[in-house]
Amino acid sequence: MPHISKREWIKWPPEPEREPTNTLVLTSDTGKFVDIRVFKRDTPGGAGEVVLPLSCLDWAFAGTATTKLDPDAGGKRATGTWNHCIDSRTDSPEDVKDTGEILSMPDGTSLERGKMVNPNRPAAGEVPYEELWKDVLAHPVAELPLARLEDVNGNSVTEAPPVPARICIVIELKDEHDRARGMVVRVGQFVQGILKLTSLSDREPGASTTVEGWAWSDRSTSATEGEGAGRAVSTKASVTGASKGGWQRQLRIGDYWLPCGFAMGVEEGKVRLGQKIVYVEFEWEVVELLYF
Repeated sequence: MPHISKREWIKWPPEPEREPTNTLVLTSDTGKFVDIRVFKRDTPGGAGEVVLPLSCLDWAFAGTATTKLDPDAGGKRATGTWNHCIDSRTDSPEDVKDTGEILSMPDGTSLERGKMVNPNRPAAGEVPYEELWKDVLAHPVAELPLARLEDVNGNSVTEAPPVPARICIVIELKDEHDRARGMVVRVGQFVQGILKLTSLSDREPGASTTVEGWAWSDRSTSATEGEGAGRAVSTKASVTGASKGGWQRQLRIGDYWLPCGFAMGVEEGKVRLGQKIVYVEFEWEVVELLYF
């Protein structure tokens, strides 16, 4: 099942927990995910800025996630593995070790525990960490007749839309010639994307990375079910006929184009499974598309 996760805090024991970032993870039905972590801004008026400098990016990565339940824990403990195919911190994402123990907490949150490099103390190598995650309810964004989801040959890829009908879509870029990888994931009311050109790795670390985040906002339901996402910039990419709402850009870092707008247009029947999206020299492909 596609899902949305928001980090509540991170802790490097014995230090206390804290949350220096806004961190959101979108995961598709097959486990493809985009994880974007942007530093909170303390400067006056900073919370309203959505086009941000590279210095605001803590970490962004994408790949495929798998979860293995512990059969002896009654569904309360699992091991999560996140295989990176794109990573703002390295040109060798496949070498990143990203595995943690996940514990279901009584209040519905999830506690993740494991080992990784603390970016503030990289010389120490991998050290213990803890992260607390909260699920965000995915919801539909439009009150209009929903288009049948099809592939590029016109074949239906879904049964009748469920009620409520929420969208999940994954758009990927794999360009070995230009050493470019990209992924855009939409789950319900959120869209996130990342693109990295490792051919530009001689630039400032992270400068070859572009990230973008969007959220649907209306008068009755905030994107994070009451957890403010800050002021945002509206776009004309809102769904035609939608009730009292529209897509708003939450953040952008970097210079390159991402096909987030296509992920926002599914309800209008503009996107098909297997569709190729070409912009300049890059060819993206819709690899996952479903109602849930």
